[in-house]
Amino acid sequence: MLGTTATALVVGIISLFVFTSPEVKPVKDEAKSTPPPTAQTTGAKQADLKADKPKETKATTPKEDNLQKIMNLGTFQTFIGDPLMKKREFQVGEPVYASPDGTEPEAGKRFVNLPLSLFHEDDGYGGTMDYRPNGFRMYTPDGKKYSPIDMVNHNKKAFKNGFRYFAGEKSEIDLVFLVPEKEKTLVLYASSGAMPKVYTVKIDVP
Repeated sequence: MLGTTATALVVGIISLFVFTSPEVKPVKDEAKSTPPPTAQTTGAKQADLKADKPKETKATTPKEDNLQKIMNLGTFQTFIGDPLMKKREFQVGEPVYASPDGTEPEAGKRFVNLPLSLFHEDDGYGGTMDYRPNGFRMYTPDGKKYSPIDMVNHNKKAFKNGFRYFAGEKSEIDLVFLVPEKEKTLVLYASSGAMPKVYTVKIDVP
């Protein structure tokens, strides 16, 4: 009788434990049911990444680098036909590739005849300015410089004695250089007292 009672008591305790214990899922199953986090990138972020990408720089040749160094000598860097030059007191017109008197150049050389103009308003005092076009130089990309071989003065009221400019008059001269025929890019370096800027003018030879 005592054994039967003890057996019934044990069975009752086991039954109570089974009905009251919470269900616990295996850790393995829990890991399978939770999807891994995924990173999302918005369109704006993609645009930022593209914007932050450094721009590719165009490769330059040594000749182009040398040419730019010559241009950098000027405080006003310009070129033939530049609209901004038309507003300046000093201007360079379209080159003529011939001498003023029709002389033929020596073999391997070419004439570059540059029409130059200079104009300042009359200050009312009849003063003059120092203007020396014969001191201008022509550069080739290899750094060699050439001096003028001729100068033709078209307005002697404006420019006299090779260095005196009279304000209120427009100076017009032709400045002639003799340079290597093979050079297709030239730079005129022009600086004088009558000019507030140092000009470097790029010339593309046809």
